[in-house]
Amino acid sequence: MAGKNKWSRVSILTALLDEVDTLVGDNPQFGYPSASSFVNDAVRRLLERYRERTGESEVGNYQTTIAPIRTIVDSEQTLRTLMREVVLATAGELKVKVDSKNMDRIVTAIIEKLHS
Repeated sequence: MAGKNKWSRVSILTALLDEVDTLVGDNPQFGYPSASSFVNDAVRRLLERYRERTGESEVGNYQTTIAPIRTIVDSEQTLRTLMREVVLATAGELKVKVDSKNMDRIVTAIIEKLHS
């Protein structure tokens, strides 16, 4: 595994990269500023899925998980919007309703943790 928060290069089929570039470019609402950020997120999600299947504990820690977020977020408002989307997506996956009061509390708690 590459060093903590260091970047490495991997090869990807040109056709796949072209699809990712198109998806990211045509859909800014997804929140990916680049193909690289999309690929990193996809790999992270796939690793999580395999960890769940194999019963392994999480790899990494809080700081390595949020490091990519810090590199793509350019303002506090963007961070709040991103965190709201994450909370909504997670709640949807878990089939849990989150009201606006709780949403604000959750997002504020996440942002405070990011800044600590």
